[in-house]
Amino acid sequence: MDFFKLIGRWISRFFIFLGIIFFIFIFSITLLVSKIIKEKKKIVKKRSDSVLIVDFSTISGDTPKRNILESSFDKNISVYTFIKTLKQAENDPSIKGLIASTGNLNLSYAQISEIREALKSFKEKKPAYFVADTFSDGNNTKTYYLASAFSKIYMQPGGELLFLGIGTTSTFLKGVFEKLKVEPMGGHRKKYKTYWNIFTEKKYTPEHKESVKKMIDSIFLSIINKISKDRKIPKNKLITLSKGMPLFATDALKEKMIDKIGFSLDAWNDIKKNNSKLQRLSIFKYSGLKSLLKEFNYSNHKKIALIFADGEIFRGESEKDFMGNYRNIGSKTFVKAILSAANTKDVKGIIIRVNSPGGSAVASESIWHAILMAKKKKPVYISMGSYAASGGYYIAMAGNKIFADSETLTGSIGVVAGKLYTKKFWNMLGFSFDSYSTGKNTMVFSQLESFNDEQKEYLKKSLDKFYNDFVSRVASARKLTFEEAEKVAQGRVWTGIDAKNNHLIDSLGTLQDTIIAMKKDYKLKNISIEFYPKTSRNN
Repeated sequence: MDFFKLIGRWISRFFIFLGIIFFIFIFSITLLVSKIIKEKKKIVKKRSDSVLIVDFSTISGDTPKRNILESSFDKNISVYTFIKTLKQAENDPSIKGLIASTGNLNLSYAQISEIREALKSFKEKKPAYFVADTFSDGNNTKTYYLASAFSKIYMQPGGELLFLGIGTTSTFLKGVFEKLKVEPMGGHRKKYKTYWNIFTEKKYTPEHKESVKKMIDSIFLSIINKISKDRKIPKNKLITLSKGMPLFATDALKEKMIDKIGFSLDAWNDIKKNNSKLQRLSIFKYSGLKSLLKEFNYSNHKKIALIFADGEIFRGESEKDFMGNYRNIGSKTFVKAILSAANTKDVKGIIIRVNSPGGSAVASESIWHAILMAKKKKPVYISMGSYAASGGYYIAMAGNKIFADSETLTGSIGVVAGKLYTKKFWNMLGFSFDSYSTGKNTMVFSQLESFNDEQKEYLKKSLDKFYNDFVSRVASARKLTFEEAEKVAQGRVWTGIDAKNNHLIDSLGTLQDTIIAMKKDYKLKNISIEFYPKTSRNN
């Protein structure tokens, strides 16, 4: 009996110990959050006249952080947060300008396009300087595209400007599979749906090359037009420069591609000429509590639900990171989020920000249907970011209005399905297999079984059915005939500009433009933004 009493005491003490540890943990977190809030308020209240300092290598992704604790540990900020912060700084009398630089740039052309639009407004009121040690890294044209939106560009004397156009390289696995005795079995609809070519070709097919060329040329022309307008350099001259060799600093200055040869200290001294007491203030600190509270004022009952659909689309619940943020687009999670927003009285409209390469056709259809149901109760606008490809466009087409950036990769309206038959590869290594199944088609998707004639016919009908359904729904959503939709479908990828010309979207515009349009169209005043799906930390 004494033994059991002793065990009981140990167990009791163990749970008391756990309780103490838990209390200390909660108390520590409370103190940390309290300290963070005080520091943020101190920054807001006691800030002197300042210049925002931005390192664009710390800006990436669309989806903003949703809690103060996460914002304090992670020094990166999202494109959305940066643009909102820049707008706040534009109207803040204590912010006198902006100095930016970058190391590794983690932004797409479409994201840069959105940032450039925000910078355009900022630099009309305040100086915005970009300082580069060189434009000769792997993202040289992309980095210069960003820099060209600033009031002035500085480059170090030893730097070079590699404005050499843009390009892409595709990898093909047919030769590898031939050596490994792996056989791709499947198909695609239609000729511009090029994903399957990775497995079945050794180089571009004529249609594949045509599609890539059209896409790259469209993006580059968009870049040329915008740089020409901002830098006041003729388009033909920019194209000529892009076909030449890298420019040394003196040559870049001569060609008016930069404004001054100098270092970050030179930019700092220039911006301080009219105010010697200016202080440096990082964009990370400035994007703290004040901007968050201003953006998410939940005391205001009228809201727009903003849903970030970011990542691959698949069936089931979305995966979360350790902070509770969604890493991809699970159909169950997003259907619930869309319908929850639609059924919430205070939500007056829904905006879905799509950044997706596609994924499961069935999951995409589930989300598409949820948007149709939501539209019966309130407007649903779509903002397409870096890309809305395949399933990404499938869900986007259900919206009342679709917005995209000029460089957004749009489409492809097509389908691909198949498997890799690997039995010969395993046999070559000495493996052997035997199996049993109750039906003759039980193993139809097994990589150890080849398709028979009946299964090949099934695959063909399946591809045709999904493709025709996809095109029919595009035609219905975009008010086109089937023939008109089919002409711009065929698995082809378009840029936002071409998608607008082909009636696949309604307007060229940023996420902020989409929000402004919804407010204007439905006369929504004094309205705040609320994120969906809600994470465990903002429920």
